[in-house]
Amino acid sequence: MQRYKGIIEYCGTNYFGMQRQDGLKTIQGVIENALEKFTGGVVKEIDYCGRTDAGVHAFEQVIHFDVPTTRNDDQILKGINFFLNIANEEVVLKKLEKVENNFHARFSCKGREYKYYIYNSPTKSPIFVGRMHHVSQKLDVSKMQKAAKLLVGEHDFSSFRGKDCQALSPIKTVDFIKITQISQEILEIHVGAKSFLYRMVRNITGLLISIGTGKLGIEDIEYIFEKKDISVLPYTAPACGLYFFKAWY
Repeated sequence: MQRYKGIIEYCGTNYFGMQRQDGLKTIQGVIENALEKFTGGVVKEIDYCGRTDAGVHAFEQVIHFDVPTTRNDDQILKGINFFLNIANEEVVLKKLEKVENNFHARFSCKGREYKYYIYNSPTKSPIFVGRMHHVSQKLDVSKMQKAAKLLVGEHDFSSFRGKDCQALSPIKTVDFIKITQISQEILEIHVGAKSFLYRMVRNITGLLISIGTGKLGIEDIEYIFEKKDISVLPYTAPACGLYFFKAWY
């Protein structure tokens, strides 16, 4: 058997997240279904870099799996995409490369990056519904950028931790948060860290939006860290604007 590292892209709108769940359509589930069909039932499982919630998308999610050495790289890539395509899945295997057998998509990862997209306009965009979070109130991007600097570094992110989080420690180190005005209406929040708590990026985004709209002030960040309780956050930004951007190895 040969181990492969794969890069997948997907629109998560119509899926119940990355992780396999009985009776629900997930990204892991449809890829495993395509892989099983391609290998004639020989291979049935994959591992992945980062769990994404229902409605979350990915540009470069990383997976790994083992396949018999009788198949070449091109056959595997085209074969898996063939079965994904005929099933009308919004998932594609973009890249494939041979790796050592000790490579693991999750445990070998040294860093992860997410991007969150906000459509900031008084009116909704039919084109970006399900792809970006619509915020109708004008955002003060300068304040959001100043606030973001206070979130970078090592902190106790208990107040940014989803209720179903299984991480042993709330202490995380955020390497960077970049907020960029892509166009007059589109705002990008780019976050990088070795690892994240459950829904941490969406909760950080919710805080930054609340500061951008004036609902909260930059000075409230210290209080939020001190409380160590998610109830002090105004809201969690919805899944539709979040994208798993890339992983580092």
